[in-house]
Amino acid sequence: IGNFDPFNSDHIRIARKISEEGNRVLFAHVSHAKIGYSQKKYQCSDNLVEKILASVTANNKDIIAGYVVIPYHSIGKLFSTCRRNNCEPTELIVPEGTGPNYMSQLYMEEQVLGKRLYTGKDFEIKEMKTPAYTKVRRAIEDMDFTAFCKVTPETIHGFWDNIASEYREWAGINPSRVQN
Repeated sequence: IGNFDPFNSDHIRIARKISEEGNRVLFAHVSHAKIGYSQKKYQCSDNLVEKILASVTANNKDIIAGYVVIPYHSIGKLFSTCRRNNCEPTELIVPEGTGPNYMSQLYMEEQVLGKRLYTGKDFEIKEMKTPAYTKVRRAIEDMDFTAFCKVTPETIHGFWDNIASEYREWAGINPSRVQN
């Protein structure tokens, strides 16, 4: 679960590791528009993130089962969306630093509200480290396609123009003043 803003090589690395354990990944994108993210930092539009996730999924069917979009950071919403898509979560991998939020939600759903999620006894919530995140953000801010390619899977390189265009619009940068 996350914002995949933007998708980077660490996401594929983690998906491959999960695949090696005999599981497939279902990416859950939390909609920026629905939760009203601050405009203080650039974020790919939900539409662009969905297109990127569709491309990544299509090109990695052996390890990725698909993707879903959920309206907010809710473990209950995640479980219901996954189950509607015939997927049963066995573990939840969340961005570093957000584990306690999801653990408290799981506790509320299972212990306080009476086992509403019906997770298996081996269900785990794990945090992922994505060191490529900072590098890909820097590549976008610097309008550096070469650096972007180094920290993203080839599958999304074709989205560079869309990402750069959205960034320039957000930053108020006149495209004629940008030099590559």
